[in-house]
Amino acid sequence: MKYKKSSFARSDPILFSSGYSTDPVMANFKEYGFKGRIPKPFVMERIAETLGMVLAKRQ
Repeated sequence: MKYKKSSFARSDPILFSSGYSTDPVMANFKEYGFKGRIPKPFVMERIAETLGMVLAKRQ
């Protein structure tokens, strides 16, 4: 799937997730408008940590 850098509003707290460590969006998620990334396989602690950081920045 291709992502355009302008696809999302800058204020939307959208996270990116992929199981491919070589995915260019995983390496440069901010350039694509994402506020964070969560690699697969999912680990609950990593999800909680990432969500906490993203939501804290919104306040």
